[in-house]
Amino acid sequence: MSFTRSQVFTLMVAFVLPSILVAQDTQSAQRPIELGIDAAVVRESSDDVTATSFRLPVGRFRVGFHLSEAFSLEPSVAFSYARSTIENRATGDETTLSGTGYELDLGLLYHLRTGRSSVQPYVRPFVGVHGSRTKGDNGFESSVTKPAFGAGLGFKFPMANRLGTRLELGYSHEAEDDSDIGGGPSRDAFFVAFGLSFFTR
Repeated sequence: MSFTRSQVFTLMVAFVLPSILVAQDTQSAQRPIELGIDAAVVRESSDDVTATSFRLPVGRFRVGFHLSEAFSLEPSVAFSYARSTIENRATGDETTLSGTGYELDLGLLYHLRTGRSSVQPYVRPFVGVHGSRTKGDNGFESSVTKPAFGAGLGFKFPMANRLGTRLELGYSHEAEDDSDIGGGPSRDAFFVAFGLSFFTR
């Protein structure tokens, strides 16, 4: 499944608009906003390829808008960059590849316990758009954009008045990109995320 630029823009607006509406709500203005960063260990599998990646020290930025004591809307964004050099032992030639990746997700957290002064278990279903762009010095180039969805089960731990940590176990799925150029197979991932949160109230 491939996306046009207008479709990607529409999806990005869909991520931002709910946050703006929540921020303008009078009652929501009295509730805290949760600003956070996450590191993660991710185990990915796609067809016959399996990989483990460590996204340290910061893999994701997120903002949580509390709709009520139990629910919060949480858009998040993650960017990555990688560069590698591959040597052909038969010819001795080297090829350098560089790539960037992004993940735009929108999650809805349901807190099983509302009091922030104690440990809060929560569930976080989410949907998103994940993409990547790769270039090589040999002329190779690919660009992939995929819809994604998943869910996480986590715990929030209080540290201080406005500080807390998070631990989350989750699963995400990226759909197959069947475009003629740069398409990619579907991908499944299991992750463990460790986060730090700051609350505005």
